[in-house]
Amino acid sequence: MGGTDARGRRGAGEDFAGELIPLHADEVKAPRGAFLLASIANFLAYARILALLPLPMVNQIVSGLSRRERQIMDFLYERDHASVAEVMEGIADPPSYSAVRAMLRTLEEKGRVTHVEDGRAYVYRPTIRKDAARQGALTHLLKTFFDGSTEQAVAALLDLQGAALSKSELDRVAKLVAEARREGR
Repeated sequence: MGGTDARGRRGAGEDFAGELIPLHADEVKAPRGAFLLASIANFLAYARILALLPLPMVNQIVSGLSRRERQIMDFLYERDHASVAEVMEGIADPPSYSAVRAMLRTLEEKGRVTHVEDGRAYVYRPTIRKDAARQGALTHLLKTFFDGSTEQAVAALLDLQGAALSKSELDRVAKLVAEARREGR
């Protein structure tokens, strides 16, 4: 479980043995508990904003995409930009080159991606910023699976943890909860 999948992509491996995993694209590594803590912290930080987002905005960000289109968008968010060939190398069980090119064209027509020419290749990038897409996805997740309850979502995140959080990690989560309480969230 060295942090890469069968295709050699970094950050794709699951880590349940206490191994260090990448936290960011710049390859800063931290124990899995820190990754979970960062996820919980991000979730709590966005909880107030998420509750205020109008449902049409959430639907625009997370709906209207096929499974393959979401897979391509996930890859583009991970990489920031990619050519058709890079998308084919980066997604599982890719369809043909022309099918990927057609899906990217469809995503462009839907306003989800834009492209620039780089020599003979088009390089595609998402039009919605990653943080806005994350907020939309979290809002959708919170409303769909947790009845809008941040508490239920945090409890589910904590249940995912294989190893127990350290005292300092639990203190950090407690600090975030206390901060949210002070701010009335």
